[in-house]
Amino acid sequence: MLRTHNNIPIVAGLCIVLLCNGCTLLAVGAAGVAGGYAVSNDGVEGIFDKNYNQLWQVAYDVLGRQGNIQIVDKGRGIIQAKVGGSDVKFHLEQATPHSVVLRVQARKFQKIFPDMDLARRLYSMILKEAG
Repeated sequence: MLRTHNNIPIVAGLCIVLLCNGCTLLAVGAAGVAGGYAVSNDGVEGIFDKNYNQLWQVAYDVLGRQGNIQIVDKGRGIIQAKVGGSDVKFHLEQATPHSVVLRVQARKFQKIFPDMDLARRLYSMILKEAG
């Protein structure tokens, strides 16, 4: 006789592990051409019909106001900053001649744990200010 109720904690544990390690796509109405953004373990990213230089400047201004910018490399599309005890990585790359990929990652406690609230907040601030 097979006892399935003994396997419930194992199956539930496997489901939690798979959900925590995956990448989820969430719909966000008018966020941009992609109509959504992807959420990873420690960051948020999306594709938008925005000008690279304009989005770069907005991100630089937002990160500068919210924290302490440590590394800037516009050619590679990277800004690293310290915001409220978390390490933030901003990455911007040209996807097509008219669209860019925007990625914001945040980690706290010596880069051990993701800070998704901060990553989402900064991502939203950048998009809101970019119009």
